[in-house]
Amino acid sequence: MNKFTLFLFVAVILFLSVQAAFGCSCIVDPNKPEVDYGQWAKDFKGIAFSGRVAKIEPFGEYEVKVTFKVDKFWRGADTTQAIIYTAKDSGLCGVTYDEGKEYIVITEATGDRYVTYLCPDVEYVTHRAEYLKALGQGFTPADRPAQKAVKFQEFGNINCETELAYLDALATQIQNDPNSMAYVIIYGGRKGKRNEAKARLARMMHYWVVTRRMDGERFKRIDGGYRETLAGEIWLATPDDAAPKPTPTVDAKKVKLRGTEKVRGYNCGSEMGL
Repeated sequence: MNKFTLFLFVAVILFLSVQAAFGCSCIVDPNKPEVDYGQWAKDFKGIAFSGRVAKIEPFGEYEVKVTFKVDKFWRGADTTQAIIYTAKDSGLCGVTYDEGKEYIVITEATGDRYVTYLCPDVEYVTHRAEYLKALGQGFTPADRPAQKAVKFQEFGNINCETELAYLDALATQIQNDPNSMAYVIIYGGRKGKRNEAKARLARMMHYWVVTRRMDGERFKRIDGGYRETLAGEIWLATPDDAAPKPTPTVDAKKVKLRGTEKVRGYNCGSEMGL
C-alpha cells in the first residue's frame, strides 16, 4: 500500500468517524414504562400547536429558527405566530421542516426558547392522538381575548447600573415566558446630544442580544421623539398585541441638540460604536 493510498484510507476512516460522532440514534428502551399522559400534560412546559411554516432561518452554527403561522393551539401558542428552534439536520437530532408545509408541533421549553428534537418528535408523532387528548381541547388564536402591551418599566435619564438592572429584570421575564416580547421606546432630551436615543437603544440591544444571547427579534425598538430630558419605556407584549404609541412632549422643531452621543457599554465608560 503506497503512502497516498494509506493517507486516503485514513482520511475516509476519520470522515466516517466524525459522521458517526454527530449521528442521532433514537433507541426505544423495551423496559421503559408506559407514558402517563395525564401526568405528562401536568408537567408539560412547552407549546403545542398546528400551523404552516412561514420562514426558516439559520440560527448560529448548528440550529435553525422556524417561524410558524398558527391556526390552532393546545398549549401556550395562543397567538397567530410561534417561533421554535431545532438542530439544522437530523444527524444533529433536529426535526426537518419545509417552508409552506403544515405541521402539528409539540415542543420542549429550554431557557427562553421552545425547541424540538428528533427523538421526542418521533414519540409525539407516533402517539399524537394520546398526547393532544391529554392537553385538552384545542383553540384558534381568534378565541384569545384581545390584549394590549403592558408597561413593564418607565425611567428617566438614569445611570447605567440602574438601567442594567431593568434590562436584567426584563430578560428574566421574557425567559420565563418564551411567547412574550418587548417594545422599547426611548425619548431624546430637548437639550440632549445628537443620536442620544439611538445610542441608548443600541446599548440596550447589544446587552440583550450579545451579552444575554437572546433573540433580537423579541425586542422591538421605537424612536419616541423628544421630551424635556432623556426618558424611556419598556413594554411587555405578545406578537399579536398592538405596538404601544410613543408620547413625546416636545416638538422636534424646538429641540436644541449639542454634540453627538457615542454608544457606551455597561461598564459606563468603554465605547461600543454605532
